[in-house]
Amino acid sequence: MAFTYTYLDVWNAAAAQYSRSIDQPALELATNIAINKMWQAYDWRGSVVQLPPFWLVPGQQDYGVPLYSVPSDFYGLREVYYVLLTNTTWPVRKKLDVVENLERTHMQDSIQSICYRPSISGFRVHPAPTLSMAAPNYLIDGTYKKRPPKWTTASYGSQLLWDDIYFNAFTSACVWAAMKLTGNRQAAMEQYAIFSQDLLEATQDENLELGERVIHPTEAIASNNRGILIGPW
Repeated sequence: MAFTYTYLDVWNAAAAQYSRSIDQPALELATNIAINKMWQAYDWRGSVVQLPPFWLVPGQQDYGVPLYSVPSDFYGLREVYYVLLTNTTWPVRKKLDVVENLERTHMQDSIQSICYRPSISGFRVHPAPTLSMAAPNYLIDGTYKKRPPKWTTASYGSQLLWDDIYFNAFTSACVWAAMKLTGNRQAAMEQYAIFSQDLLEATQDENLELGERVIHPTEAIASNNRGILIGPW
């Protein structure tokens, strides 16, 4: 991957396509609008990172402060695993369903799903872990999507968040955002169509390089004494 283009390069390339009457605060806002639009459109390389693991507590569904501190740049869960650490050479993992909302329950069993609950600023699992599911044998880990970083005009010379091959798509996003903020609605609508096509091509290229998505089994497989997975757990 190559990251050589800067935000100054983007606005120099975009200069002929938008009203130069836009002031610095509006230019900063336009850049952040463009970043957010690109960032949310796809799980680009570098936008999804490892979730710091947390230990399970018997009977406990919610994991926020003081049990666990959610990363400050957390935006959304991606892949999450319920992990059993055994004496074998590798841990046993079960992929959890990431859902929109989970309620409290009195039931205790093998965990099936997880969600982020803004009301507790933390995660909730379902059902609750049984009395045997505790440290140092049971934990949750996985990946999460980061929030996009905020850009300021002091960062003109900094490198873009995307590989050089996506320079055109991000430039189109910045032109659209600048037109939108200057009130040229018709031009902004036309530019958005151009940006959407550039974005589609960029995400297709990224998806091609990342490979096909793997379809995971709906049931995890349990481990025997040789570490071979043989059934639900």
